Amino acid sequence: MSSASDFVIENGVLTKYVGPGGDVVVPEEVAEIGDHVFSGCRNLTSITLPAGVTSIGDWAFVGCESLTSISLPESVTSIGNGVFEGCSSLTSVVIPAGVTSISDRAFWGCSSLASITLPESLRSIGERTFCNCSRLADVTIPNGVTNIGDRAFYSCRGLTCLELPEGLTEIRNEVFSGCVSLVHITVPAGVYRIGDSAFSECSSLVNVTVMEGVKELRNRAFSFCTNLAEVELPKSIKKIGSNVFMKCPRVHISAPAGSFAEKFLQEEIVDPGERCERKFAKWRELFIFSMRSKGAHISGCIVENPIIYIPDCFGNSPIEGFEKNAIPQETIILCSKKIFAKLPEANKLTTLKAALEKSELFTEEESMYLMKYIKGHQAKLIDIFLAKHDIDFVKKTMALKKLSPKDMDEILRNHEDAETRVLILSIQNDLSCNQITASSSTMKTN
Repeated sequence: MSSASDFVIENGVLTKYVGPGGDVVVPEEVAEIGDHVFSGCRNLTSITLPAGVTSIGDWAFVGCESLTSISLPESVTSIGNGVFEGCSSLTSVVIPAGVTSISDRAFWGCSSLASITLPESLRSIGERTFCNCSRLADVTIPNGVTNIGDRAFYSCRGLTCLELPEGLTEIRNEVFSGCVSLVHITVPAGVYRIGDSAFSECSSLVNVTVMEGVKELRNRAFSFCTNLAEVELPKSIKKIGSNVFMKCPRVHISAPAGSFAEKFLQEEIVDPGERCERKFAKWRELFIFSMRSKGAHISGCIVENPIIYIPDCFGNSPIEGFEKNAIPQETIILCSKKIFAKLPEANKLTTLKAALEKSELFTEEESMYLMKYIKGHQAKLIDIFLAKHDIDFVKKTMALKKLSPKDMDEILRNHEDAETRVLILSIQNDLSCNQITASSSTMKTN
């Protein structure tokens, strides 16, 4: 139980608490709780405030790690900065109806907080208000809320369901970043901008609906949402930042025909090129890339077709490299000689096989440099095709030009089994006979 000597009260303001903690009942004469009054009181387990209290000062209960419950009277209209920061045992709080704003860091690090009731009177939630409240699973944000500060719900790992209020005007930077259990989000029409990394690292997020009215997506807004599958962008979008969907390997993005968003996806991230649009009407892919000092670095792509086109630049920056397994190995790459030289070896091989088998896919310029590449690496490619038992491609490769004695010796040394040696020699012999027959036919004609 509390005693009068535990409290220092000046003109109705509680300025200091010197008691032992435990279950504390604040005297009736108190109208305001001053700044830092219970700060660091580790033994405080519960507190009862009198009905006349109107405000709770900054950091009033910061670090009260044993505090499990507090009853806020309906008379409270003001809650200060960091008021319950670090109260790691606090499980539930009901914010009184008269409160219009919750200040910065009010519940930061309340790792046991599972339930918070917000009043209809609420208009603003400060920066980092519920940051690292890892057990907070369900929050109803009143429709009257127009402002939610940066990182307000950062790393609320238990948050599974969230409905954003219609009155919200902006989704600020990193506000829901790290909410790894969040599955679906609808961005209301009143929001004009989605801030930097607003939903980054929401690894369970599957679908996002952005309503008509939203105008801007800032940098990395949905980056590292590894299970994100569906995103609907509205016609109202007029600006899209960099790496918005970086490391989202499964995402499919839709946008209205003729909209800025569609144009951006086609020209800035997806660049199919005229001939690919003409040949593959349903063909789309999204490259996930990051900008580095020497240019763009591809870290992933989503393909709906095993044939993709890679432009020479992303946002006028040269493509510098590819991360391991950025593009599926079975994907045929249509690209310039410059890009081909930088492709992963598996994609190079798939593309070369396509050039030998499906020449109609490639432009004349692409076919020329690919055939030249095959001739220049003939022995090496034959070795690879033999190892993979791709005999048709062995024949196609050998047919491009006659193997030199040196190359023939090298291949035979690498494949000493009798069956392979006989196969190689018979192909070479057949090709030689065909060339002689062709030459004879030409001479007779002349």
